[in-house]
Amino acid sequence: MAAHPETPRVVQAVHDTVLAVVRDTVVRVAEPVHRPEGAVRFFGRMSGFEIIVAVVALTNALYTVYISFFQRARIALRLGDQVGVVLNPNDVGRKLHLRCNFANAAANMGTIQHLEAVVRGPQNFVQRFRWHLFYKYVGGGNAVQKVADVYPLAVAGRESHLEFIEFDAVGLAQGQRPPWVLGRYSVEVEGWINRQNRTQPPNLRTVCHFSVGATEASALQQSQPQQPNSFPFPVEEWETAR
Repeated sequence: MAAHPETPRVVQAVHDTVLAVVRDTVVRVAEPVHRPEGAVRFFGRMSGFEIIVAVVALTNALYTVYISFFQRARIALRLGDQVGVVLNPNDVGRKLHLRCNFANAAANMGTIQHLEAVVRGPQNFVQRFRWHLFYKYVGGGNAVQKVADVYPLAVAGRESHLEFIEFDAVGLAQGQRPPWVLGRYSVEVEGWINRQNRTQPPNLRTVCHFSVGATEASALQQSQPQQPNSFPFPVEEWETAR
């Protein structure tokens, strides 16, 4: 399509107008300004440029005070590279093991008061889990051992905190197994940071995805393990939001 014959003139006119505005602004900033008596008392005999510098410095100072003393904690949860589904004697598929690294990007401390995980998968699979205990790996990483029951976790400003957390299924009868089947699953971890109680909405969220194969699905449905064990399902993708 051919350009309109007036286009070069319009472009040149816009160019000249912008240059004129820039030149006028530079001249106004560089030259002394005659100000009312009240402005003189406030700014003294500062030039326009000096006033701009002072305002910018004041804005930076106020921002620094805000992020140092008033900004709320900004905690993000980054999960490890696998989701462990636990197979314990008489307790199969009812617990999750998650490596949880909490990173606080703000200057002020934040407290994680509660965590839950919702797993969704094929055939309308929806199962909620609540954090249950903290654990550690022993025996060269082949077994886990309880460290403590869960308690609120404090994360200092601009610091991170790592915990291995076991989540326990809720809403199931004694001995009932979640209906794990072949397919792809999502784990959505929700957290309550600096909340008064759980009735308030969560303000921490992380989602990851993993897949259960046919062999693992069959074991989660039918196996009767004699020793504690778990299936480490690799995390395929994840996203973190606050």
